[in-house]
Amino acid sequence: MNVETRDKIRQLGLEYKGFCVFVLFQALILCFSFVGFFKKPITIKLDAGNMTIRDEKVVINDDNSFYITGRNDAETFGRWIAGTEFFGLKEGVYEISVDYWSLLYDTEVGGNCEDMTGTLQIVRSKVTDDKLCYNDLIFQDGYTHQKTRLWIRDIGGEEGLQLMVNFHGMGELRIDRIVIQELPMWRVMKFLAWLLGFLTVDATYVYFFVSKKAANKSIVAILMFASFFASLPLLTDFLFWGHDLDFHLNRILALANGLEAGHIFVPIQTEVLNGYGYASPLFYSQLFLYLPAILYNLAVPMQVCYQIYAIFINILTCGIAYYCFKGITQDNQVAAIGAFIYLLSPYRITNLYVRAAVGEYTAMTFFPLVVYGFMRVYTEEEKALKIRDYLPIVIGLSGLIESHVLSCEISAIFILVLCFANYKKTFQLKRFITLVKAAVLTVLVNMAFILPFLDSMQMNIRVNNEPINYIQVHGTYLQQVFSGFQVSLGDSRRGMNAEMPLSLGMPLVFGVIIFVVCYTAKYEWHMKTYKVMKAGNICTIFTVASIILSMRFFPWDSLENLNSVC
Repeated sequence: MNVETRDKIRQLGLEYKGFCVFVLFQALILCFSFVGFFKKPITIKLDAGNMTIRDEKVVINDDNSFYITGRNDAETFGRWIAGTEFFGLKEGVYEISVDYWSLLYDTEVGGNCEDMTGTLQIVRSKVTDDKLCYNDLIFQDGYTHQKTRLWIRDIGGEEGLQLMVNFHGMGELRIDRIVIQELPMWRVMKFLAWLLGFLTVDATYVYFFVSKKAANKSIVAILMFASFFASLPLLTDFLFWGHDLDFHLNRILALANGLEAGHIFVPIQTEVLNGYGYASPLFYSQLFLYLPAILYNLAVPMQVCYQIYAIFINILTCGIAYYCFKGITQDNQVAAIGAFIYLLSPYRITNLYVRAAVGEYTAMTFFPLVVYGFMRVYTEEEKALKIRDYLPIVIGLSGLIESHVLSCEISAIFILVLCFANYKKTFQLKRFITLVKAAVLTVLVNMAFILPFLDSMQMNIRVNNEPINYIQVHGTYLQQVFSGFQVSLGDSRRGMNAEMPLSLGMPLVFGVIIFVVCYTAKYEWHMKTYKVMKAGNICTIFTVASIILSMRFFPWDSLENLNSVC
C-alpha cells in the first residue's frame, strides 16, 4: 500500500469520525428534546380573586367575575381596569382563553364591523420582543369565549410578564375567567422539527460528500441554492409585512378553527364580522391552506405555519419548474437554470414578500405545468397521445383553480387563443378528444370548489365595497417592465412614485433577446423543426401580449365604459 492510498484512508477515517461525532451531537439534542415530553403542562387560572383591580368603577361579582360599563371620553378610553402580578413562563407555546361578555354602545366606532369593548394585553417589565410572540386578545361582541396564542422562544423562559385588561370605555364588559394553558403538542412538533432538520442535513452531506454513485449533483445543488435563496427572508424570527398578509393569516386561522371544530370543509369564516361570517372561501379556495391550518392545530405558532407554507411553495415551485423545463428542453442544465430564473423572477418575489399574495404566488407554482402539458399535447403524434401527456394540464389547471381563480381565468384566455391559433391540430379527432378529457377531468377533480362557486355567483352577494373595475391606473410603463433596479415600497397607482417592483427581470429579458437571435438564425442553425423552437414562438408571442395588456396605455377604462352591462 503506497503513501497516497494510506493518506486517503486516513482522511476518510477522520471524515467518518467527524460525521459520527456530529450524529452523536444530534442524538443528544433529540434526547434532550424528547425528555421534555414528560414535563407537566403549565395551567394558570385567573379571575377577580387573583387579579389587581385598577379602576374604582369596576364591580366585582360574587362569582369573582368583574364588570365595568362606561362611555368613551378622553379620560376613560383605553384604560387598564385590571391586571395580574408579574409572573414567569417557561419556553413553549401557550393558549390564553377568556370567558367574557361584551356589548359596544356606539357601533360606528367599532371599525370594519368588528365591535369590541376592549383587549387583553401582555405587559413586560423589560423589552424582549425577540423572545415573545403574542397577539392582543380582543373582547368582540357576538362571542362569549376568545383565545389567542403566546409563544415564548427563549430556552430560559420569560420573566416579568403581566396580563392587563384594557377597556375602551364605550360599552359594557364582564370578564368571567382567564386561563393560560401550555400546549404540550408543541414539544412534539419541536422534536419532529429537530429530527427533520438533522435528517435533511445528514442526507445532504451523504449525497454530496459520501456517495460516489449519486448523479446530477450540480443540478441538485443549483435547485437547493435557488430554493434557499428565495426563502432567505422566511428564515427569520419575524414576518415581513405584506399587503395581504393579515387577510391570509386570518384565512389560515379560520380554517384551523373549523378543523378543530370537526368541519372538513369550512365555507364561511365565522370568526369575522361580529360572528356574521365572511364567505371568501366560496370564491377563494383554501385547499393549500390546509397545511398551515393543520400545523397551527398541532400547536405550531402562526408565524412559523406561514413560514413553513411559503418555504414549501418555494421548494415545490422550483421542483415543478425544473421538471417541466426538463421535459420541454430535454436538458438538465438548461432546466435547472430555467427553474432558478423562474423561482427568483422579480414579480414572483414581489408577490411573495411585498404583496404577500398567497393565492397568486401559489398559482405561479403551476403555470409551468400548464405550458408543459399543452406542449406535449400539441407536439406528440396524435395516435400516441395518452393520459401522461395531458395529466400536467389537469394538475396545473387544478392548482390554479384551487389557489387563485383570477390566474385561472387569465390562463383560460390564452388557452383559447392557443387552441384556435392551432386549429388544424386542435380539431384532429384524437387530439381534440384528449383536450376534452383534460377539461372534463379538471372540472371533475375540482367540483367540490367549482359547484359552490358557481352556485354562489347566483346569490345576491356583495363582493366589493366600491366599484373597482377601472384597472388602467394600475398599469405599467415600459421602464418598469424592463427595469433592473426598483424600490419595493409597494404602490401601483401614482405613476412610478413609490412603485412596487413590476419588472420582468433582466434574466427573462435577456432570455427573450436570446430567443429572438436564435429564431432569426433558425435556418442557418437548422433549428426550424425543433419542438423547443415551436414552443418558444408561442411563449414569446404570449409574453409580448401579456406585456401589452399590462401597460397603462392599454385602454382598459375605455373598454369598461363601452360595456353596458357593468
